[in-house]
Amino acid sequence: MKKSLFPLLLLLSTLQSLGQNKLTGKWYSFSWDMMKVVEYNFDTSYFFVTNLDWDLKKESATRTSQIIKTIKVHENLYYLLKSPQDTTITNLTILSDIHSDSCFKESTASEEHTNFKQSSEALQYIQLDTFKRPGLIFYSEKQFVRFKSFPAPSTITKENYKKYLQGLIEARQGFERYSSRHPDEFGLMFFIFFVSNQSRKILVDLGYNPIIDDKHLESIGSKFEKDPIIKDLKEKALKFDMTGSL
Repeated sequence: MKKSLFPLLLLLSTLQSLGQNKLTGKWYSFSWDMMKVVEYNFDTSYFFVTNLDWDLKKESATRTSQIIKTIKVHENLYYLLKSPQDTTITNLTILSDIHSDSCFKESTASEEHTNFKQSSEALQYIQLDTFKRPGLIFYSEKQFVRFKSFPAPSTITKENYKKYLQGLIEARQGFERYSSRHPDEFGLMFFIFFVSNQSRKILVDLGYNPIIDDKHLESIGSKFEKDPIIKDLKEKALKFDMTGSL
């Protein structure tokens, strides 16, 4: 059934009054060891993505997309992108919780909700998109450089390590609540990326350098492993059942 164009025209009119916001410069996110650090570079008309190693050296070829349109609505910033390799697909990237000088969140969404055959389909989706999603935290280049001066996570105190584990438990529980309500809103592998990303966000919030590989991340609380409270929190935070639900 052909949808009415009136709601779409109304949306575009609203967008015009809100203005077209964009991010600029380099932004960085943490992933697990397979992906390590992801660098986003927002240019005037192109969007660049590069994977870096933990020493922040380039690890893969930069992926480039053309920015077709940016839209700010529903407290989100939507990027409509086209890849040079496949211009028949419009890719939709959803950013939220934006602090233009420090951080933003790239919201999780399934392939069905990020790849569209027509730009008009993406615009129709944006019009109806009212979800508040969990997502991967990105930091500005200025913030990222600042993190390097933070104390090493190996110096973490027992009290802060408890806060770290409790923060990770809360992040997992929040994602599990969301995924149970919206099972079609995220990709299968997203949970793994999310937990790894959140663990380093929590380190940032506690004042420790988050730019460490997974091996060092897993060992930061080893000096407290005989503490029964720590042991219980660690199991709740880090134990995964990959055969069942999250």
